[in-house]
Amino acid sequence: MHVLRTQRIAEVAPPGGVDTRLTESFLLGQPEIVDATVFWSGDQLTAHITISDTADWTPRKIKAAVCEELGLHQTPREVICQLRRMRVA
Repeated sequence: MHVLRTQRIAEVAPPGGVDTRLTESFLLGQPEIVDATVFWSGDQLTAHITISDTADWTPRKIKAAVCEELGLHQTPREVICQLRRMRVA
């Protein structure tokens, strides 16, 4: 029984030293990123990002920016981008 409990904890617990809030905060500080949520999906770090429809961001550019600023361990393996049309006042 104890072995099963340990296995389950290991499957759910994120790798040491990875802080989803740090990656999320970095993304939210970028121009034209309207919203960002970073979370664990199974064993991979995933980011769901809303960007303005005029933005030049791509999943590849987002990963490169995170990797350069925070390191590979903080970089999401999967980046899901959603465009938001920005209203002109």
